[in-house]
Amino acid sequence: MSLFVKFIFFAFLFFLWLYLDRVKVKYKNLRLIGWVELLWGVFFLFLGSLLDLASELLPLNQYLIIDKTPWALFLKFCFYILGIILLVISPLNWLRIIFEEGEKTEKLKTDFDFTADFIQSLSSKKNLAELFSDSLPKLIGYFRADSGAFFLLNKSEEQLILVSSIGLFPSTINNLRRIVVDDDVFSKVIKTKNPEIIQDLLEKEKALAFLAEKDGIESLVCAPLNTKEKMWGVLALFKKSKFGFTEKNKKSLAFLGESIGEKVQSLNYQAELKKKKSLVEKIESQTNLLKEFLNCSKITEREKFFKKIVFITSKFSGSESCHFFLYDKKNKMLKARASLDPKIEGKSFSFDQYPLVELSLLKKEVVYEEKNNKVMVIPLLIDSEAFGAIFLEKQKPPYFSSNDLDLAKTIGFYCSSIIHYQKIKEDLEKQNLFWDFVSSLSEDMITVHNPDQVIIKANRKTSLFLNLPQKNILGQKCYKLLYHSDNPESCPCFYSFKTGKPYCLEVVLDGKENPFWIRTYPVKNKKGEVIAVIEQISEKIKKERKISPENLLKELSNSLTQIQEKTSSFSKDLELVIYDPEKLTEDLSEIKNKVFKSKELIEEIEQTTEMEKEEKEGVKVEEKKPKILAIDDQKIIRDLLENILKGLGYQTEVASSGFEGLDIFKKNKFDLVLTDLGMPEVSGWEVSKRVKELKADVPVILFTGLGVVPEPERLKECGVDFFLTKPFEIEKLDKLIKEALKLKKERTE
Repeated sequence: MSLFVKFIFFAFLFFLWLYLDRVKVKYKNLRLIGWVELLWGVFFLFLGSLLDLASELLPLNQYLIIDKTPWALFLKFCFYILGIILLVISPLNWLRIIFEEGEKTEKLKTDFDFTADFIQSLSSKKNLAELFSDSLPKLIGYFRADSGAFFLLNKSEEQLILVSSIGLFPSTINNLRRIVVDDDVFSKVIKTKNPEIIQDLLEKEKALAFLAEKDGIESLVCAPLNTKEKMWGVLALFKKSKFGFTEKNKKSLAFLGESIGEKVQSLNYQAELKKKKSLVEKIESQTNLLKEFLNCSKITEREKFFKKIVFITSKFSGSESCHFFLYDKKNKMLKARASLDPKIEGKSFSFDQYPLVELSLLKKEVVYEEKNNKVMVIPLLIDSEAFGAIFLEKQKPPYFSSNDLDLAKTIGFYCSSIIHYQKIKEDLEKQNLFWDFVSSLSEDMITVHNPDQVIIKANRKTSLFLNLPQKNILGQKCYKLLYHSDNPESCPCFYSFKTGKPYCLEVVLDGKENPFWIRTYPVKNKKGEVIAVIEQISEKIKKERKISPENLLKELSNSLTQIQEKTSSFSKDLELVIYDPEKLTEDLSEIKNKVFKSKELIEEIEQTTEMEKEEKEGVKVEEKKPKILAIDDQKIIRDLLENILKGLGYQTEVASSGFEGLDIFKKNKFDLVLTDLGMPEVSGWEVSKRVKELKADVPVILFTGLGVVPEPERLKECGVDFFLTKPFEIEKLDKLIKEALKLKKERTE
């Protein structure tokens, strides 16, 4: 090897060593095992090249020979060999580190994949039982635990309730079933909202020592199931060895516990929404039934009326069996006037066969069977006296409970009111017929005046004498019509109203020669108050009477008293309840407030009732707003679209899939369809095609967040009129909708 080559090699090794040393000093965080070996290997090679170069320049071989041994040559080879060995060792260490890093990367990938799959699986869970039963085995397997448990927090009672467990003995489960939030590790997690780890259970957590007795648990890790808004519970994993969990396990479990908490909250919201939706449907159904129930007052045929009451009441309560009993007090029997079972109609039964009916009639209140809650009885009362009952029976749950009492009382009140109203109406008709009959027997003028001195009744003789039809007499002031005066005291009835006594005087009417006898007779109620005055005007010269004036007035007074009492005490108020739409709305609101306690739902019912009222009264309903169908498989997007579209003033319906959207589209009329592109089973393309087949003039707006802009040919082929990319601005969406609606208008014209 030439001297020049040796010098170049020497210089290269020298500068390489300096460079590597500077790299080590500059990058202090560099902690590669084998870095020192690399530096020393280069350094020894440098020393070997130095001796080799020096031996060319100086006769070192001559001076470094001791006992015939060439030490210069020996040292040179030793340096070279050491350098080569160290350079070989260094990459081997690096390979080991690379493999270790590879294992760490693989472990991180495994952790990431598990976390991603676990969180993804949470989205498919439909209830808490499914969520806990599916999640717990996965967590136990991933953290290599021996057992585990989920607890939910009962905040009102400050208790943790065990809802799911795996790998624990029954005795342990009983001990864990209810844990008071106190000083144990679970309670600490609830209070601090931070994960906890116990490496030696017997040493650190005496309150949970029972876990080690049969299950042999020596370490545990637990994390809160919480969200920003609420603490839901605790997740705990157990191992039968000390120091079974690491800090990394604690952090991972905390993250997964938070994800489960979010899902618990989501399921809770879904359950509440489902409950409210069911409540709305129930209220709407019962509102319609209640209106139908009130309309029963118009049914004149008694048997049809009873059957209608039975049918509606059974629908109200969800009962499979319903009987309408009338109570025969004399014989102490129940007679079935109507029933869902034709075999029972018309038959009589003793109280032994229906003891709950007897109890209800005695208590005069709604009662239901306490043992199995399958039977309920609603008493029917008139003036606080029981005259009948509605018997209800359910064959399958949900059975009757205290929550049904308000509804049952409402049914009983309205049913009793309608029957009472019909009975009074019949009595009034009879009394009116009696009045007409008695007053027609008299040859005198007979009128009835109310406390305002307005004529409320007049017989045929009065019409003939005044030469006026009945309609022109009734409602007139008596002193003006009969005595042509503006002074109320000019009519003799004034005296009877004032004193409560009969009155009689002789007067000459209209300048006639023959005088007239005028008699007034006060009509009093049970309190002794004068509620009307009967006035008889007769010619003095007529001596024969088919009925004497005193007897006539007495009979008419008795008849009129009954009419006035019944009318004033009940009839007017009941007619308002049954026929006045505003009163009906108020009653419905009151009923719903009692039964369902939901202000928002009541407002919705009142708005619906008000709209129906306006339609009945012929009020012109303003022109309908455009109706839009929005389809997206993601709930958050559906809710967002629904709120945006309603905020823009459009009628909106949403669907969670292409199948559901097309089904809704077939059943209803829409002015526009908004559909997502990427949906499972039925895509936005297929939705658009089918919409055009069903109704070609309805525009379709296709939107997607996939970042793909479809080709115009594909849009045209599938019948898509407009395309929108998520996320989009509200103004842009509104502008596109207006263009689409304008396009529809052009197509229809």
